[in-house]
Amino acid sequence: MSTVFINGLGLIGSSIARIIRKSAPDVRILGNDINKKNIDFLLEHNIINKSINFEEGSKQADVIILASPVNGIIEDIKRLSVLQLKSSVIVTDVGSSKVNIQKAAKQLDQKGITFIGGHPMAGSDITGSKNGSIKMLSNHTYFLVNLNAQNNQINILKSLLYAGNLKFKETSAKEHDQIVSAISHLPHIISYALTLSINNS
Repeated sequence: MSTVFINGLGLIGSSIARIIRKSAPDVRILGNDINKKNIDFLLEHNIINKSINFEEGSKQADVIILASPVNGIIEDIKRLSVLQLKSSVIVTDVGSSKVNIQKAAKQLDQKGITFIGGHPMAGSDITGSKNGSIKMLSNHTYFLVNLNAQNNQINILKSLLYAGNLKFKETSAKEHDQIVSAISHLPHIISYALTLSINNS
């Protein structure tokens, strides 16, 4: 039985935990979060198996999923780079800024640790593990930014997330950030164009 450690069990992290629980019921899911309510909810509903601190969870894991905000993910990567992890461990994340995260992940590459950047293109204004859902990421693009993984390792990650009905798209960190930047600016462009059209009418 393999072990997955998820650090960060808010909306996205808890949704991924639900997806893994359905995709691979026998997988042991360990979790860590600064908000005890997130942990308690997932334990109560048998979505994760155990609450554990970052260091111990990372050491036990076959797959590590970093699901805190981007700055936290970068700090977590630094912490992982000095821990004694399993030699076959796969590290991934769900951060929205891939260039900076991939730059940090080169510390893992230097130690022979596999890293696959990830980013599900979904979100909400609500937060917390109780608001996560296995359907939340369904039919949404899930970017994969491969630093040093083999195809079989990418397939392991895809298999764990199979039940999420995701649309995986492999891309570079630079291309990903350009796409996300364009999408984030689109509402402002539309709003500006609408304002101009009203003013000119």
